[in-house]
Amino acid sequence: MIELSKVIQDLREEISLAVSAGAGEAIQFELGTIVLETHVEMKVDVEAKGKVRFWVVDASVSAGASRTSLHKVTIPLTPTMVNPADPTGARVPTQVADDTVSGEDRPGR
Repeated sequence: MIELSKVIQDLREEISLAVSAGAGEAIQFELGTIVLETHVEMKVDVEAKGKVRFWVVDASVSAGASRTSLHKVTIPLTPTMVNPADPTGARVPTQVADDTVSGEDRPGR
C-alpha cells in the first residue's frame, strides 16, 4: 500500500515532467481538472495521537481480505503553476506545451 499523499506527490512530479517535455512542441494541451479515483484503507495511528492515515490499496492486494475497511475516494485536482514573473505568486493555468505553432494562422487571436 502507498500513502495517499505519496500518490498525489508522484502525480505532481509526472505532470511537471510532461510540462517540461512539452515545452516548444507544436501540439499542446491545457491541463483541466484531473479526477483521481482510488480505493483507500483508513488506519488510525495510535502512536500519532489518533491521526488517521489514508493508504492507497495496490491492485495486487486481494479486495476480499480487507473489504470492510476499503473506501472509494474521488479527488478532483486542478493543476496550476505559480507565475514566476508575478511577485504576488499569482497562479496561472498549466500548459503542457505552448499554444502557438510557427506559421499557423489562428483566427480570433
